[in-house]
This record gives sequence, structure tokens and C-alpha cells, in this order.
Amino acid sequence: MPCLADSLQEQEAVNLVVAAIEAGIFNDLGSGSNVDVCVIREKETKMLRNYRRPNERAQKEQSYKFARGTTAFTKEEIYNMIVKEGTCFLSSNACRRSST
Repeated sequence: MPCLADSLQEQEAVNLVVAAIEAGIFNDLGSGSNVDVCVIREKETKMLRNYRRPNERAQKEQSYKFARGTTAFTKEEIYNMIVKEGTCFLSSNACRRSST
């Protein structure tokens, strides 16, 4: 069975990978803003840092740093985020709570 990778030229493969990485960048806010590509050949590898920068951050118009204590808030709540889970066995109608 022929492999798709065997029929791709190197630049076509790089373009395919770049398109996939850019899709991740635009659909995940935590992915960063540049594309790095590593081309692996039989006898060498080539790292292409900052191959593309599709989502560069613009220069901020002003500073958005505020001194500690200058942002007012009306109330503070602390939530207990620990969830207790139980285990039910199908052979009995009784459920047991785990001790977590």
C-alpha cells in the first residue's frame, strides 16, 4: 500500500504541517503565536524556528498594570472543589462512598 508521505515533496509536507499547526494556533488561545517546523531526513534534521508568525501580538496602546490594592471588589468567596465519589457494584443495591 503506497504511503502519502512517499508521494509528497518536502515543501508540500512542510506546508501541510504548517497548516495543521496554524489551525491549532487559531483554535486554541494557549497555543502561542508562531510555527516551528522540524524537517527530519535520513541523515540530518533541520529546525526551522519561527517559520511563520500568523498571529503576532500587536503593540499595546498603553500599560495595563495597576498598583496592588487599586482594584476594588465587593466580596470574596472560597469554594470547596473536592468532589466525593462513590462506587456502586451491580451485584448489590448498596453503594459505598470512597474516603477521598
